[in-house]
Amino acid sequence: MLITLLLSVASAAQNNLENGYEYVDLGLPSGAMWATKNIGSHSPVDIGDYYSWGEVETKDSYTKNTYKWGVCDTEEHVLKYNDTDKKTRLDPEDDVAKVKWGGRWRMPTKEEFEELLNTCEVNFVAYPDYSSYKVYEVKGPNGNAIYFHLCGYMTMDKVRDYNQRAYFWSSDLNQVKSVIGFIPNERAIEFFLYNDGRKWAGTTSRYMGNPVRPMFLPQVSTGVDQTAIASDFTYKVVCGGIVCDMDFAIYDISGRDVTSQNGSLSGLYILKVGAVAKKVIVAQ
Repeated sequence: MLITLLLSVASAAQNNLENGYEYVDLGLPSGAMWATKNIGSHSPVDIGDYYSWGEVETKDSYTKNTYKWGVCDTEEHVLKYNDTDKKTRLDPEDDVAKVKWGGRWRMPTKEEFEELLNTCEVNFVAYPDYSSYKVYEVKGPNGNAIYFHLCGYMTMDKVRDYNQRAYFWSSDLNQVKSVIGFIPNERAIEFFLYNDGRKWAGTTSRYMGNPVRPMFLPQVSTGVDQTAIASDFTYKVVCGGIVCDMDFAIYDISGRDVTSQNGSLSGLYILKVGAVAKKVIVAQ
């Protein structure tokens, strides 16, 4: 059965290579292409490597004191992605998918992970002949699928929740509301898959070690990606943002207003002008 699984993934990914790594087109609304395996994995059911958020190398111990960007206990103590620089999404040089795999590969945003789990059919697949392999099948609208191992997470030098839960990093930092708007804190956004079928987004300290599943959008931005007319307004999708000839707001697919982040966006968003709303894909 494990061989059948691997063959089915290989078939779906046949000739689908980005910089030498396989991907699957799941038929998602954004057009996102997802890798068939984690960074450091040799197959879809292999664990792969664990990384702290914003780090591009593995290490022997995952603690707040070994975090690359300073002692990770409060936002005041981290040296990057903090209240000073106001960065809430990883720069390319701190994105392990971009650094390790190159090409168009990168870590998924919160919105892209939500699209994956909310658009696809997600089922826990049992393999009785291979009891150590507990895998989630994520099947897209077009019938193609990718698979996630319940590989747990790393804290200190131990793997926790192995074969119980899957934790995967997004490229986004958690934000908390303050009197000056939303500011980053010391926690990053991760996605959970539980062996009882639950799935959702949560947050954890950035120093924890999680696997990473790369993806990319097929669009390559060179100036203006698309120009369109919706109702009585015209908009352009440019590198990292949206330009519109009328007052507008931008929302992520979970309904959060991200207009203030225009210029550094990537993924699927809702552009709203008055009572008219339009789905828009932004690439960087």
